[in-house]
Amino acid sequence: MDLTFDAALTPTSRSSLGKMISFRRKLLGLTREKLAALANINLKDVIRIEAGESPHIDDYILLIKGMGGDIYARWNS
Repeated sequence: MDLTFDAALTPTSRSSLGKMISFRRKLLGLTREKLAALANINLKDVIRIEAGESPHIDDYILLIKGMGGDIYARWNS
């Protein structure tokens, strides 16, 4: 899966999404290490994503799906 919406993923939205992922991970009782294993990504990437430092939407999607979540898109017209 290669979704490149980097232009729409602003620093503010990355930070907010990272905080939501971190909150959900803790709510589920998962360590960063366990989440990295579930999402099949590197621990350093989990740390970067939770800090809002990853510019790639697919990184966030992997973590959300690793926690059993879904992704929905909505366009305002």
